[in-house]
Order: sequence, then structure tokens, then C-alpha cells
Amino acid sequence: MHPLIKQYLTTRLSIPQIFDKHPEVNDEPITEAIKLISSKTIEDLKGLENNDDWQVAIDFDLDRSSTNELSILYLIYLQSLFSNTFNSQGNNIYLQKGLGLITTNTNNTIKALIYAKFAVCENLNYSEQQEEQYLKLSDKALKFKYYRDYEIMINHRFLKSAFNGTLYLLKNKVNDLKKRISTSTLSKEEKTNLLENIQQGKFFNSVTRGDIKKTKIDFSKIKVSTARIQRFMVYMYLQQGINDPKDWHGVKLYKKESNIPLWIKIDQSLARKKPQQALKYAKLMTSQENVIISNTHIHLIRAELANKDIQASEWLINKWKARTSADNLLMICQFRLELLKKNMKKATELFIKAAKLHEHYHWQGIFDYSLKLAIEINPKDLKILREKATQSTYIHNSIKDKTTIIELPKEIIIGNSKETVLLRKTIKEFSNLDAPVLITGETGVGKELVAHDLHHQSKRSKQPYLTLNCSAIPDSLLQSELFGHEAGAYTSADKAHKGIFETAGKGSVFLDEFGDISPLLQVSMLRVLEKMEIRPIGSNHTRKINCRFIIATNADLQKMVDEKNFRKDLYYRITQLEIQVKPLRERKKDIKTIAYHFLNLNRKSKKATLSNSLEEKLTNHIWDGNVRELRNEIEKVRMLNSDKSNYEISDFNFKKNSRKEAYKPTAKEVIEESQTTIILKEISEEEIFKKDIQLAWKIRARRNTAELRKERILNLFTNLDKVYRQEVAEILNVNPRTITKDFKELIQEKIIIKVEPTPSPRSIYFVLNKKNKL
Repeated sequence: MHPLIKQYLTTRLSIPQIFDKHPEVNDEPITEAIKLISSKTIEDLKGLENNDDWQVAIDFDLDRSSTNELSILYLIYLQSLFSNTFNSQGNNIYLQKGLGLITTNTNNTIKALIYAKFAVCENLNYSEQQEEQYLKLSDKALKFKYYRDYEIMINHRFLKSAFNGTLYLLKNKVNDLKKRISTSTLSKEEKTNLLENIQQGKFFNSVTRGDIKKTKIDFSKIKVSTARIQRFMVYMYLQQGINDPKDWHGVKLYKKESNIPLWIKIDQSLARKKPQQALKYAKLMTSQENVIISNTHIHLIRAELANKDIQASEWLINKWKARTSADNLLMICQFRLELLKKNMKKATELFIKAAKLHEHYHWQGIFDYSLKLAIEINPKDLKILREKATQSTYIHNSIKDKTTIIELPKEIIIGNSKETVLLRKTIKEFSNLDAPVLITGETGVGKELVAHDLHHQSKRSKQPYLTLNCSAIPDSLLQSELFGHEAGAYTSADKAHKGIFETAGKGSVFLDEFGDISPLLQVSMLRVLEKMEIRPIGSNHTRKINCRFIIATNADLQKMVDEKNFRKDLYYRITQLEIQVKPLRERKKDIKTIAYHFLNLNRKSKKATLSNSLEEKLTNHIWDGNVRELRNEIEKVRMLNSDKSNYEISDFNFKKNSRKEAYKPTAKEVIEESQTTIILKEISEEEIFKKDIQLAWKIRARRNTAELRKERILNLFTNLDKVYRQEVAEILNVNPRTITKDFKELIQEKIIIKVEPTPSPRSIYFVLNKKNKL
């Protein structure tokens, strides 16, 4: 086991701390990347997205890492950092890469960690069933051999439930873990720390539920005050009606006014019946977010409702409704909106549902707190609503509808450019053909909308339309999602599950990011497309299917075919009908039309307008993220301006795009560069020579590692008749791509020969070239 991995498993140190503590592994290539990133503050990182050093670190070649496990840890560290810094969906690519590096030899704790991370990642849009599958895989991998095993269970199972106020559902698991900890061989300090974390989870759970009495009891048992504890303490005080920071006993974090987070200031303002001040803070908080709709936007909706702005509130609620799983908060906002619209019947119905839902999950306290902040509600109306809820016999159904059928959007393919006119014509021509359609184009151009339109205009439009993002799910689970599985097919398969192709019936299936599927899955998909039949995992029988395939990718499939990363026969099979969606910069004529569409989408009052100078600015701006970026920018501006009717350039914050002209240094930069050169010349020759020798040893160490690896590979060839690539990767505990490069070099040197007994990639093996002596 690598010493860094051992340190991670057996201690409480963070990943950067582990690398700092072991200077003897500075020759490990990944060390430099981690130290480069960890040396920056959060504020520094937010300004480093286009910085060369930052790009070097995040684009680190994982093949240079000595083990897959180190690579996985590095990717997990990047994902956590990106989540805290940028809060964007892009950070999930690191988890997906990490999942792809897992092999049978990967340490169980590392497996458990990445599965758990994947399950609780908020920016991934998958079902509760998929989330539970990842958690089961994580639970299965945990052997409770190391300190980190217990930490994973607490942080990703218990605390997740605690933050949702549903820890009571895991009562037996909590008790079992406490027994495990007490009887384990961990040190006394480690046991104390883990049990303290469990107690903190109980406190978080009580605060989230708004159970003031239980909160006080759980809080009294906490021995350590962390920043997170203090944040929940503030929430506890706010629920009790204690709004002045001077009265927040035990909270040192927010003694200064400047340290108080915006969400606290929003709640304070509402509690003090200052809705305009709350709205000011909510807009400031929203402007600092890098995602358009997240659960933090509940604060903006509450503030708009408190200010009785029906139009802004309704638009925000509709946006949030499509993207949130927080049904309890959504229902409260909806009934408040109906009250503002004087629709007492609808408001009463929603209030009763919200009250019963909170009662079902033991969230009555947080329900009362939310109503206390609803300062626009007339106390008499609230009293009537409470009485009707008490008299109601409505029973909340806790079983959610888990259907994956997607409701078709109201938008159409928008624009009048010749490219868009041709696109609409092609969609109409292809819509009623049963052959698969491939949609290509850059990220954000609207491939999913084209897929929707293909289905909507087809003879299958009344049948289901199901979607699946192939890159968001690891290969092992993706097969189950596509083809289904029988009960007992694998450990977490408690019951039979129909795959998406079978569930779609005579409808359409949209497979996004298709270029990311594995070689093994490419073989399976070729068989499905040719024979229109599937075989669920664990079944000996095939089943006929009758769905229509719509496939999308932003990858260059032709290039992937040339590089042997995508099957040629599958490529020809899916490119019979192809639609290429042009980037926005190649159809600038559409920008103004699209901007007005999103500006007035779901607007019930008079249409909004853009100034002439703003129209010109929007048209000439290079939208790297295409339609998605333009839409996000429009939506954010609407949020921050309470959905007003007239907009100027000053309302927008145009980001610098990455497609820049050749860089020309300023006079100041030229002077600074010359000064730097002078400083370098002042360093003694002896110091320069010393650094050269140190660098040479580092390079030689890397070279020695590669040479040793090749010697071990050749030893296997000398003693075995057949050698398989994956087998060598597992024996040497090296990334399979590294072995692929080594094998290519050995083939070029005519030392080994590649043998392909069948068309299947799994049958390929390598043998020693007997004509060429080693």
C-alpha cells in the first residue's frame, strides 16, 4: 500500500495535510499539483479559473500518478474544492473520472468514499433509486478496518440525513455504528471524536426539524464548538426568536457585523419586518452564486413574497419548482403566492398539504418558523388556514412518483437565421423515421431541445419520452439503467428492474453524452441497435424492444474512431441520420430573438424590453456556453432585478470569454518582465547549478519508475504465454491507459505482438515476439 494512502486511511488528516507531512514523497508527481492548489485561499481560487498554474493543476495527467488510488483521492479533492469554490455542475466530472479508475484491486475504503461522494453530490440529476444504489455500494465496500471507514459512514450517511431532518429513519444504523466504534481497536481519541460527530449530527437534525425542545437537549451534550456547530446555533436562536447577535451565547464566529452571513441577515430582516432590506440581502446573495437555481434561492423567493411582488415570486417559484427536491419549502412558497393572488381556495389546499407533509416528517417546528417569516400574510388568514388544516382528514403520501417520463418543454427551436431554419426543416424530415438520430454540437447549443422536438413531431409523440445522461453514471450501473436487471443479479439488486429501453415501450429514448460510454458498452449498444433486443443483467433470455433512439454527444466521434476509442461499426450505425447544431457564434442573428424569448418566458405582465445598446452588446458577445450561457445570464438578471420590464447594459455582468485574440503585453508588463530577468541574474551561478542537479534527480526518479515498470512487464511476458492489458494494470496497480502506452511502445519496438482472436475487445491479448530476442 502506498504510504500516502495508508496515512489517509488511518488518520484524520486532510489530503493536503498528508502530502505536507510526507516530504519524502515530493517526487510523487501528483504532490506538486495538490500543493499548488492547496496553497490558495478560496478568494484566490475564484479568480484563478483562467490562470495557467491553476489549469496545470486541474489538468494533471493522471497517468503520471504511481497508483490509481492516489489519482482517485486527487480527483475527490478537486471535486470538493470546486463544490466549495464555484458550486457548479462542472466539478462532477472529477467524480466521474474517479469512478472510471476503480478496479477490483482498489482499496475498499477508497471505493466506499467515491461511491458515497457520488451519492450525495447535489449537482447530479439522478433518481432517489440511483442515489440509494450508490449508498448501498458504499456500505458494501466499508469493512470498518480503518478510522476513515467510520468517518465515511458518519459524513455521508448520517449527516446527510441529519441535514434533511430525517435521521430518525436511520436510528438502528446509528445505534449499530456506536456499538462498532465502542468495540473497535481505534484509539480513545479517535473513538471520542467519532461519537462526538454522531452527537453533532443529532443536534443538526433537531435544528433542521425546528424541534426547539430537542435542540436544547442535543446541544447540551455537544463538547466541541466548530464553525458548523455555531452556524446551526444561530439557526437555533433565530427559531427561538432571538435575533440580536449579542444574545447568541457561545457564538464567537459572528461577533462582528461584517462576519454575519447574508442568509442570517435575510432572516433577521424578515423577523424585524423589514422586507425591502431582506430583498436587498437576498439579491446580493444570489449575485454571488455561480448556479442559476439552487436551494439557497429560497431566500430570494421568501423576500420577494414578503415584498408582495406577485410577478417576480411566481416566475421564481416556477423556475425553482422544476429543479428542486425540497417539496416542503416549495409548498410553503406556493400557498403564500396563492394568498397574494387572493385565491383562498387554492391557498388552503396547498397549506393543508404543506402542514401534513411537515407533520409526516416531524418538521412541525421548521413549518412554524417559515410561517413566522411570512410577514406578508394577514394574521387572520393564517388563523383560518391553521383551523382548516386541523380539521382536514388529508393524509400525506410519502411515496413519491418516481416515473422518469419527461414533460415536453413549451419552448420551440427559436431563431430566424438560415442555420436555424435548416435545423427546423431537418427535424421535421427526420421526426417520423424510425432510424436512430445522432445530434452533435458544442455544450449548451440545445441538443436536448432538438431531441425533444424530434419526439414531439413524431408519430410516437403520445408515447413516453425518457432521457439518460450516459456520463453521469458509472459503467456498471449504466448497464442496469439501460438494459434492466433481474432480482439478485448483483448485491444491491433486491428486486427486478426494467431498463430504460423496455420502459419506453413504443416511445423515444434520448441518450446524452453517448461518446463517453465504455468499449464494452459500445459492443452491447451495437447489438441492441442491430437486433432491437436486450438482455437484462442476470437473465438468460433476450427481450424485444420497440423504442426510437435519439443520441447526442459533444465529442468528435470521427476522431475517436481514428484513435480507436470508438467502434467504427457503431459509428456507422448511429450516423445514418445526423443533425449538427451550430454554435451561437455562427448564428448571431438568433441571439436577439433567443434573448427576448427567455426575457419574457412565463411573464404575465407586459413584455420586457432591452435597450438598443444592450441588444448590440448581447449580439456581439461571444457566448462560449452557447444558448445555455445566454439563458442563464438572462434568468440571473431577471432574478436580481425583481423581473422588471426594462433592461440596460448596466444590469448585466458580461464575463470574459475564453476565445481571445492573441495576447499582447502592456508596457507595464514588459517593464515588470525585464525587472524579473534582472533579479534572476542576481542569483549566484552556484545556486542555479544546485537547482539544476535537484531537478535532474527528480526527472531521473520519474524515469527510473517508468523503466522499472517496463522491466516488470517484460518479466510477465517472459514467463506467461498470454498477457492481458487489464491483468497487467491490476498486477502493477497502474492506470490501464499507462499500460496501453507501454504496450504500444513495445509493439513499435517489435518486442511484443497484439493478438485479436475475435472482434470483441475483451478477447485481445499480447504475446512475446519470438523473432526478436530481448
